[in-house]
Amino acid sequence: MVSRRMKIGYMLKSTKSFVANIVPIIDNSPDKSIKHFIFHINKIYITENEKESDSNVDFIELTNITNLKATLKRYKLDFMLFLSPGHIYELLILNICKELSILTIFYQHGLSLDLSSFDPKSLFQDKSISRRISSIKKLLFFYYSFVLSIFFVKKKYRLIQILFYKNLHFFIFFFRAQQLHKLPKYGLHFIHCDFAFVYGQKDKNYLIETLNMSANNITVSGYPFLMPTDSSKDLSKQDQILYLSSAFREDGIMPITKEQEKCFYLTLLKQVEDAGYALNIKVHPRDDLKIIQNYFINHSNVRIYKNDNLADLTILSRYVISDFSTAIFYAIKYFKPVIILNSEYFKNYPFDYTEYGIGVKTDLHNLCFTLKNYRELSRSQKNSYKNFLTDFLYDNRKVSTFQTLYYQMYRILGKTIN
Repeated sequence: MVSRRMKIGYMLKSTKSFVANIVPIIDNSPDKSIKHFIFHINKIYITENEKESDSNVDFIELTNITNLKATLKRYKLDFMLFLSPGHIYELLILNICKELSILTIFYQHGLSLDLSSFDPKSLFQDKSISRRISSIKKLLFFYYSFVLSIFFVKKKYRLIQILFYKNLHFFIFFFRAQQLHKLPKYGLHFIHCDFAFVYGQKDKNYLIETLNMSANNITVSGYPFLMPTDSSKDLSKQDQILYLSSAFREDGIMPITKEQEKCFYLTLLKQVEDAGYALNIKVHPRDDLKIIQNYFINHSNVRIYKNDNLADLTILSRYVISDFSTAIFYAIKYFKPVIILNSEYFKNYPFDYTEYGIGVKTDLHNLCFTLKNYRELSRSQKNSYKNFLTDFLYDNRKVSTFQTLYYQMYRILGKTIN
């Protein structure tokens, strides 16, 4: 019998990822009395709070907090869940959690990319003054937070140690990119999450090799696929093409203006229409939905979605188009033909699905031709899909990722789910 309700914290730099990454965890809770706390620094990332009507969900802004340790202690958390525990600010929070004996969890939400496969200096290509100023402000805030916290934590040397190693990583990031693959992405060898939930065995091996994590504390839980709803059974709508956005302009990865992005989307629509299909666009959680909707004023053959069920959208589509988005996982799960759009801003994508037998590459201006000539998946392609599901996503259809997550949390606490 549970003596008190579980309290789970979630560390997000920005709540733009709340709906996509955290809401499914909350919605699939086996005990609706569990209290969820969303810690964020939206003021630094200039993000508005996502609205959540659930009384068991609280949002806590940390930007103006002087004593982070006292603030976290106040909530008496059982767990703190991290999506990016290698980020400098999240390492600060992680260190404080350890001092407070709050159990920490790394919850994988993207592919473990080999950053040595491309030039990181070309990744964030938007060199506008406003973005440079924004980046400097964020860095100053992160360092300022460390300095303040030194006055309140017991192991002051640990914060200095974290700063030293992260500064070393920054140097390697910009000047020794070919060595990036040697650096751990989800923490440091002396400080990392207590437990981890990862997609597949390769991700588990990565944590063991780079962080020396105990294999017993890493759970291969699979990719957290959403279940399709009844609406996905209407297969008569398979004259549709699904495009998955990656928020490259929004994040400054591509140095393009809104007008250039609009031109891209309108060209995409024309190519799809010329091939005889309607276009569905699933925008990235960090995309501004209204901006993209405004691109298509007076265009009726396109529908734009943001927080809709991706399983439904995938099942109802004939083809799925994207770049290296993890949302392509749904196309792999439901064996949909994938088309990878080449980009003039990337010589190579950080993750190339075609190397695993997934999808075909094409340029935007050749998309219509590709759509007209791309047939159903061959037996060899289907086998590639199956292998990818096994090697990377652990597609377990009997127990959901969310069930596994909660079961393990209760087990860790020595509790039982009624």
